[in-house]
Amino acid sequence: SATYKLLGTVKSSADSTAVKGLKVTVAGEWESDTAFTGNLGDYALSITTYPVDSLVVSISDTDGAVNGLFTDTSIAVLTPSSELTGGKGDWFEGTLTKTVDVFVKPKN
Repeated sequence: SATYKLLGTVKSSADSTAVKGLKVTVAGEWESDTAFTGNLGDYALSITTYPVDSLVVSISDTDGAVNGLFTDTSIAVLTPSSELTGGKGDWFEGTLTKTVDVFVKPKN
């Protein structure tokens, strides 16, 4: 298995301002994690799953017009096994921490 830690910020593509209250999700083979962006558009996710070459991070606007309306977005994050560190040489192959900053498009 491998542990993947994804952190970053979500900003509006229109003016680069942080967007709070968006739902950010990543799913692996048997585990998923969900967070909501904070006041600075920040989020942190962590899952442990089989080693994979990529993960999909999904961002959705679940609070309606409260913090503006934004188009749902999904992005693939490359997670090559060569970047895993701290493996124990047995079933645990290591941890990979990545910063994934995302721009979301406002709805018109």
